[in-house]
Amino acid sequence: MKRQLTMQVEHLRQMNQKVEESAKLRHDFRHHLRTLMTLAGEGRCEELENYIRGITEINEGNRLGRLTENIELDALVQYYSNLAQSAGIQFRARLLLPTVLNFPIVDLCGLLGNLMENAVEACQRQQIGDKTIFIAGRVQDGQLEFVVDNSFDGELKTREGNYISSKRNGFGLGISSILETVERYDGVINLYADEKGFHAEVSLPLGIEQRMPLPV
Repeated sequence: MKRQLTMQVEHLRQMNQKVEESAKLRHDFRHHLRTLMTLAGEGRCEELENYIRGITEINEGNRLGRLTENIELDALVQYYSNLAQSAGIQFRARLLLPTVLNFPIVDLCGLLGNLMENAVEACQRQQIGDKTIFIAGRVQDGQLEFVVDNSFDGELKTREGNYISSKRNGFGLGISSILETVERYDGVINLYADEKGFHAEVSLPLGIEQRMPLPV
């Protein structure tokens, strides 16, 4: 919950910054129009084209882009996107998700947050090659499906067929939390690595109550 709040605050800060930058651009636009009219009136076509290109680049940089229409997930993915890019990691997202998901958002953000956190850490340990992370999500046939792919250094620690933490002895807390959430909602998860990187595929049924532990 603390991590989720931190990501929400950071997301709102970035959104407010973009709003302020866009307001400044609108305020200054009359000056741009005067410059454009002068260049056009003097027939300075090359300068006119370069000026228009510069305005376009500024405007593109200040767009309030969203990676998904779901506000909570957008804050989460934007957070890890910025974190990855600040570490020199190429981050791509393709999230075809509705605004409202019939799934507990806190548990979903915890699951995806752990997957993306692991992906970022794997890329940070990578010494050679391009560092990349890709996340995709969609709703299909009553299932909420996600894929998180990342490059890594090619070294994975396993024990009895299970992946273990690279930071401590034993199973990582992130992986344990991911598996527990998937099991609690009767979902399916597939973790594997190949020459292209590490892959996590998750499928969760929508509209299902979480499985409650049996009384002891």
